[in-house]
Amino acid sequence: MSWGEENSHDEWVTWPASPHDTIPNWITYTVSWPPTLKNCLDYQWNEVAIPYWQGLVVRAKQSGVEKFALENFSSMLVWNPETLFRLRNAVGDMVGLNLDPSHLLWMGADPIAAARALGPAIHHCHGKDVRMERGLVNINGLLETKPVEDTGKPRRTTLLWAAARICSGGRSSSRWSV
Repeated sequence: MSWGEENSHDEWVTWPASPHDTIPNWITYTVSWPPTLKNCLDYQWNEVAIPYWQGLVVRAKQSGVEKFALENFSSMLVWNPETLFRLRNAVGDMVGLNLDPSHLLWMGADPIAAARALGPAIHHCHGKDVRMERGLVNINGLLETKPVEDTGKPRRTTLLWAAARICSGGRSSSRWSV
């Protein structure tokens, strides 16, 4: 089923991240199934995100803004180097990353390799660390919908505020002390 098709009840099908959707739903996982996710991904990038960011960059430059630093969070349009470079190639190097190594760790990436790949596209970095709670991760994986503030229930990842050596060139800072 694709956009514009009617279902058996003669109602319009509204896929997330489609032209009929009213709330952003960024596709951050496979587009192999269901097949319509590829249409959603193309739509969200080519018809929504890139035109929006092109206009925002123009307005920002006119207002004296020099850089945007997008955090690589899992449920956002930009969550890793590949997605940052896709946006950056479309709108320019004013857009860069607020590198959060902890997000890369729990998504299975190597933050040091990612930082090397990003190079000058890193516009900011903040320090925090993450630990996988293996007993829970082994059963349910890393994706969850529990709020961070919900400390009464077991969580699959635990954030530990610490010095982010990747961001500080190996130097510690009292600002980042636990």
